[in-house]
Amino acid sequence: MSEQWRYSMVGGTPRVKVETADEIKRLPKLDPKLWTVLSCPVSGLELEEKSLTLLDSNKDGAIHINEINDTTNYLCRMLNNIDILLTEGDELPLSALNRSDADAAKIAALMESKGMEKALVSDADAIVAELDAEIKAKIDKATEATAENLPFGDKSDAANKAIEAVESKIDDYFARCAVARYADNAVETLDVKVADVEAIASDVLSEECAALEKMPLARVGEKSVLNWNNVNPAWKRRMEVLHSEVLVPMFGEKRELSEEQWREVKAKIGIYRAWMAGREEVGKSVVEAEKDLAEKRTVIEEMRKLVMLRRDFYRLLCNYVTFSDFYDGKKLAIFQAGELYIDQRCCKLCLKIDNLNVSVEQARHTGMFLIYCHCESKTLGKSMNIVAALTSGGVRNIRVGTHALFFDRAGNDYDATVLHIIDNPISIGQAFYMPYRKFIDFIENQVSKIASAKEQKVLDEASAKIDTSTENIQKASEVVDKQIEDTEKSKKQAFDIAKFCGIFAAIGMAIGYIGGFLTSAFTGFINLSWWQMPIAIAGVLLLISGPSMVLAWLKLRKRDLSPLLNANGWAMNTSLIISILFGNTLTKAAVVPKIQIPDLRFEGAIKKKSGKWRWVLLAIVIMLVMAALVVCWYFWAMGKLGL
Repeated sequence: MSEQWRYSMVGGTPRVKVETADEIKRLPKLDPKLWTVLSCPVSGLELEEKSLTLLDSNKDGAIHINEINDTTNYLCRMLNNIDILLTEGDELPLSALNRSDADAAKIAALMESKGMEKALVSDADAIVAELDAEIKAKIDKATEATAENLPFGDKSDAANKAIEAVESKIDDYFARCAVARYADNAVETLDVKVADVEAIASDVLSEECAALEKMPLARVGEKSVLNWNNVNPAWKRRMEVLHSEVLVPMFGEKRELSEEQWREVKAKIGIYRAWMAGREEVGKSVVEAEKDLAEKRTVIEEMRKLVMLRRDFYRLLCNYVTFSDFYDGKKLAIFQAGELYIDQRCCKLCLKIDNLNVSVEQARHTGMFLIYCHCESKTLGKSMNIVAALTSGGVRNIRVGTHALFFDRAGNDYDATVLHIIDNPISIGQAFYMPYRKFIDFIENQVSKIASAKEQKVLDEASAKIDTSTENIQKASEVVDKQIEDTEKSKKQAFDIAKFCGIFAAIGMAIGYIGGFLTSAFTGFINLSWWQMPIAIAGVLLLISGPSMVLAWLKLRKRDLSPLLNANGWAMNTSLIISILFGNTLTKAAVVPKIQIPDLRFEGAIKKKSGKWRWVLLAIVIMLVMAALVVCWYFWAMGKLGL
């Protein structure tokens, strides 16, 4: 219910206070109509984007009210007391975890297993790195290949396969020879039997004949030597592979294999087989470790999320529900990008711009004097567009193309160039001088236009004269040319004199009218009583500057930041008024200390050459002013006497 909440007037609008743990807990019950913001973007803010991404549960790039409420409920479930959110810091104490919750209990168990009394974001990274290192060490150990582990080099696997293909048959052959040596007259029994050969004699024989393959590898004898010339045809091809892959590298091109040599072969390949068996065991343990890591990683990521939300969630609330960060002036809001230094002032209200055209269109509704700049840092290789609000001082030296300096929140400097200006009143004092500034600008423009027109006219006339003279020289003789030129000169002179007389007459009339107006105004002014004169002066100033000041006052009262945030993807639920007093805190002007500062314009040689003329000019001006006052007093006195 709304009566449960405390309110404060912030930015011209009553806003709900969120300053206690109880108020945070009740946020999901707050009427959405009372929220300052309905959604804000995940990127482009001065808050770690990873933290904001954790809140963006549907991954649409924006954080909505319901996602804020879900996070609030999550923190209330995971923590014993959410008072910890109100304190600045990035540490999550073990004692803050609510062990009655299964997820929080897993985090607590993990922290205890690592001997941690508190957790940081870096701790989560360290634990993951430690587990990854353990698995990597096991994998490295299992996959470490040395000369000892690979007796046949990179062909060890092929050699092993060649041995495996004939190993049992060669073992059988040498065993039969051993039995033949042990038992008298046993050779015939152990050797190839004639009956077995007769049984397959009528078949179509080939190397793939199963019956032939079952017969002994070679003719059995008491001498344990396997001769390649006496090998079972069904095993001939496999024995050749063994010869090329194993025996040749070990014993050379000999076409026989003794029982001792065969033992050497098996011993050598045994090292490789033992290494491979170890790899399989380690591989199984790695698989188990990876499963364990996957489970632990889930807990670690949960811990990381909780630590980051403990650090950043309340900061987001202060820029989402109440906007207290912006209005209390103690710290910059998360949407403030840095500071722009321009024309001896520091603009603190600077926002990054996603879309310049959209922002300029929305900026017309802010009522603020805004400066759009392109900022580039060649050192960092980065660039951005920003908009800065100018809330104090004048604008005489600020125009499109002006260069400035921008510092981001990390203190990195960028070269800034003014791209666009939204012209609105800056202060009531500036509005007072605005009519005079506009009048002076108008006079300067008119004088410039007249001078340009006159210059062009003179150039046109000179060009015409040159063209005419050239044609006359080409068409006529020197005598006729001279007469024509004399005649034209006399006519031109008469015409010019007449024209200039008219101009002088017009100027004289204008001066007369102006002088008459000034005389009447001055006469009326000096006829006033002494106490009426200041009132008259104030009235004239009020008549000239009053409308501009009233209009400025009306606009300054309605300066609103929300259109700029809307242009950057914020869904603002209310206005963000920037009052005159608050606006003065957003732009700081240079303050020069009151010390004796030499005028560098008149130092050195310049001072020696021009110093005395300054005093001469000052004396002439004073004399002229005094003479004017004397003349005015004389005419006033004559009028009083009726003369």
